[in-house]
Amino acid sequence: MKIEYMLSINDWVSFSLHYLETSAEGRRARSSGRITGSLLFITIGGILAFFTSSVMPLLLSLLAIGGWYFILPQLLRSSQRAATEQRHRESQNPCLNGIHRLELTPDGLHASCDVSDTIIQWSGIARIETNMKHGFVFLRNNTGYVIPRNTIRDGDFSAFIAQARQRLQEQR
Repeated sequence: MKIEYMLSINDWVSFSLHYLETSAEGRRARSSGRITGSLLFITIGGILAFFTSSVMPLLLSLLAIGGWYFILPQLLRSSQRAATEQRHRESQNPCLNGIHRLELTPDGLHASCDVSDTIIQWSGIARIETNMKHGFVFLRNNTGYVIPRNTIRDGDFSAFIAQARQRLQEQR
């Protein structure tokens, strides 16, 4: 089974954001950021409360902690987006954009673009995930292939993902 699609920088941003949102590394970043920010806010609030003999700075720091819990994920997403876009602009890899082809073979996944042709054995594929707009074939934690649903030129996205998952499961 084959699929052909067009890739753009936005697809790589989606890959990067999906990884940030679903990986253990992303969860650790959110968790440690929340804890660090909370400790910082409560420390500042405590110091100000001590010197002003008022409970108001502590109450404000609790309010700031609540806001931090909602703002931090957005800050992480924005930072990840900017870093991915910068890496993409600085990359000398011509295969990041344009037409890409993936083919499922008995031995693995055959990936090609205008300047590259690679076969990844099934044992080299860690997992296959999807969201509403993309399919993601992860080779390792944060490397792999992104398949945008809306730019399929040839092939069936859902059938391709289903068969890829089935073959990956059979190889385990």
